[in-house]
Amino acid sequence: MTGAKVWSSSKIKPAGAKAGSQGTFLAESNGLIAAKWPGANGKDMLVVLRAVGGVVVASMPMPAGGGSGGLLASTDGRWGVYAKRVFNSASGAVYELPADFSPVLVDRAVVYSSGAHGAAYDPISKVTIPSPKGAPKMIAPQGQ
Repeated sequence: MTGAKVWSSSKIKPAGAKAGSQGTFLAESNGLIAAKWPGANGKDMLVVLRAVGGVVVASMPMPAGGGSGGLLASTDGRWGVYAKRVFNSASGAVYELPADFSPVLVDRAVVYSSGAHGAAYDPISKVTIPSPKGAPKMIAPQGQ
């Protein structure tokens, strides 16, 4: 954020992290930061924090292969996607995406795909929503 030091991982202690460990930055989007932390159990954790204040909003095991790609966050920063995992930054709940799903946009709990069919997926109810027009170009604050 314009070179200003907003938070330091050495001061953040996510639950389940190895004592004295520090996080490694992975990606950021709409005020959320994804970081990798060594877990107390010897396995890496994916930790999502708010950029301002460093509050941990979600924590989960690191996906197989360490995850790749960027972090996608909704415009309000409440929902996010990283490495086939969808999370709610208000509740900390984590959901899985189908393996063949390529997320390009998240709004509320709905994740839109970049696939040719342009489907969307609701990870809470585990329902695929077909959309012949693909991901929306813009989403209004009302969700339209």
